Amino acid sequence: MATIVFPYNLVAGQNENVDDLNANLAALLAGVNAVSGDRISAGALNAAHFSDEAWTAYEINPHGATVNGTFTKYGVYIKYGKTVHVRGRLAFGAGSSISGSDLYFDVPFTARNNTIWTPGSAVAWDNSLSKHAVGNCQVQPNSKNLVFWMLGDADDTPDGATSVSSNSPFPSWGDGDAIDFAVTYEAA
Repeated sequence: MATIVFPYNLVAGQNENVDDLNANLAALLAGVNAVSGDRISAGALNAAHFSDEAWTAYEINPHGATVNGTFTKYGVYIKYGKTVHVRGRLAFGAGSSISGSDLYFDVPFTARNNTIWTPGSAVAWDNSLSKHAVGNCQVQPNSKNLVFWMLGDADDTPDGATSVSSNSPFPSWGDGDAIDFAVTYEAA
């Protein structure tokens, strides 16, 4: 087994992350052939763990606000240990709309139970106005909720952060509109 030396004094039970670090290192080194004193190259780690990884499709399931009509949902993720990379899109079709407020999507795994909201990026497109709003999305701790906060509105001016709802960040939602997102978070 290869030995990795850290320039930190990490002691199990005295540092909240050391047990997670040890588990992640053990998982990372699984399948890497090395003996004590060997140097482990990034190529060996990639070959052992990442070369065959592919994005996996998942159902984004909008909730909170209600999405009406026809729409296309697209969500994919890739997971390395407890690190989850997610991206997706909700595209509105003919006769579609949002009713209510605070639109959320599900992420594929429950987030770690801590006080840190993990930020990502989001873009909302309004096809009829040829406008967009940028913002962020955040995974709530100890949940599968992905929350959106958009900056700007139909006139492309930053108006402060607002959640996605029936009339925010645009006056309405309809055919050709979409919400795209990407976020990385730590699973429980």
